[in-house]
Amino acid sequence: MRPAIALVVLLAACGRVPDTGPVATPVDPATLSSEKQFLSEIDRTMGTRDCFTVVRDGRFVPAAEAPRMRDDERVLGVDLGGVTIAYPILYLNQVEIVEHTAAGHDLLVCWCPLCGTGVVHERRADGRPLTFGHSGWLWRNSFLLYDRETDSLWHHATGTAMTGPLRGNRMARFPATSVMTFAAWRQEHPATLVLAKPLAPEAPVETDPYALRNSHAAWGLSLEVPGAPRFYPFSALREIDAVEDDAAGTPVVVVRDAGASLASAYDRRVGGATVSFEVVPGPRPQLREKGGTRAWFLRSGAPVAGSGAEAPLRPFPATHFERNAWEAQHPAGSTWRRP
Repeated sequence: MRPAIALVVLLAACGRVPDTGPVATPVDPATLSSEKQFLSEIDRTMGTRDCFTVVRDGRFVPAAEAPRMRDDERVLGVDLGGVTIAYPILYLNQVEIVEHTAAGHDLLVCWCPLCGTGVVHERRADGRPLTFGHSGWLWRNSFLLYDRETDSLWHHATGTAMTGPLRGNRMARFPATSVMTFAAWRQEHPATLVLAKPLAPEAPVETDPYALRNSHAAWGLSLEVPGAPRFYPFSALREIDAVEDDAAGTPVVVVRDAGASLASAYDRRVGGATVSFEVVPGPRPQLREKGGTRAWFLRSGAPVAGSGAEAPLRPFPATHFERNAWEAQHPAGSTWRRP
C-alpha cells in the first residue's frame, strides 16, 4: 500500500476524516500506456467534441419536488457528509457529465451508459478547479473527457489524465457513491436533493434509449483497489447478498440488493477489528454482525439505531460496469468466483 493511501485509510479508520470525503489515489506511471499507444486505441467514430451538453450548475430540488421522477427509476447518488444528492440516470443518459458545487466541493459527475459506470470526482488537478467537456471519443467502450484549461484527455471512470499537459494526474473520487432505485435512495436519504429533470415535455428523460442494448450485456461491480482491480459478476451474486473477500490485503464485503438495483462495497474493518456479516432481509435490508448485535443498513452502510453500531461502514470506490468493457480496461484485473 502506498504511504498516501495508507494515511487516508488510517485516518478514516480513526474517525479523523469523514468517510464521505474524496479519496486521492496517486497514479502509478508504470500502469499508463504511452500517449502514442493510447491515442492509437481511441475510437473517434462515435461522435464529435461536445456532442453531449454538459449540465453546469443545474437546478437541485428536494425529493418531494423533483419533477418527472418514478420510484423504480435508477439514480446515481452521492453522500457528501450532511448533503446527499441524486442524479437521475434517465437524464444522465442524455448529458453524461454534470458539473456543480456542493458542500464546498467542485463536483464532476460522470455517467457512461455504454459501460454503466457512475462516478463522482472532485474536479481539481494541479491545484485548481477544471472545467470539462465531452471529447466525443471512446477508449475501450468508455468515454473520454477533455478539460478546457489544458486540453488534456481524461478517462471518465478513473479520473486520470491520459494525454496532454496534465497526463498522470488523477482527480480525487468520492467513494460514498452508488446506483439504486429512486425509492431506495430516498428511503436511505430522505433529505436528499435531486438534480431536476428538464420541465420541457419533449425532453427525452422518460425512457432509456440504451435499455435494449444493455439487456443483452453482462454486468457486475468493479471494485477499484490500487493495484488490484476486481470484478464481481452479478450473475455470481444472489438477489440479496453479502460476499466477503480480500482486496489487496483489505477485508471487504460486496453487497447486492437486486430489488433496489444496487451493488456496492464496504470495508469490513470496524473499530480496528475485522467483522463478518449476515444479511437480514426486509423492506430495508441490513448487515448484521455474525455472533453479535451490531447492524448496518445494507444499501447505505449507516448504523442501525439501538444495535450498538456507532459509525457507518466505510465505502470502497466501486461502480457498476459492463463486463467486456471492464476486462478491456483492466487487463491485469481479476474476476471473483463464488467458492
